[in-house]
Amino acid sequence: MNELLKKRLIQAASGGAIALAGVLTTWYEGRRLTPYRDPVGILTVCEGITGKDVVSGKTYTPAECDALRDKHLRIADAAVSRQIRVPLTPWQRAALID
Repeated sequence: MNELLKKRLIQAASGGAIALAGVLTTWYEGRRLTPYRDPVGILTVCEGITGKDVVSGKTYTPAECDALRDKHLRIADAAVSRQIRVPLTPWQRAALID
């Protein structure tokens, strides 16, 4: 594992599964502050955010990207809670949320 990723995950571990998922998402998705069209033409920004939260032509701040990422991770976390009926470690839950 990349040492920088490992360090960021260790720092986020005390914040729980959503914090861990945030590190994973940013690491693997990357971050773009201006909207772009993904390979299939969907308007995308920050760490792969799509949908009504994306405003064409807007430049997002890092704080706005953090807020959008966390909003979408909370939605994914709720889906994991509805669908998974076995105990998960924070690491397992973060992987599913991501």
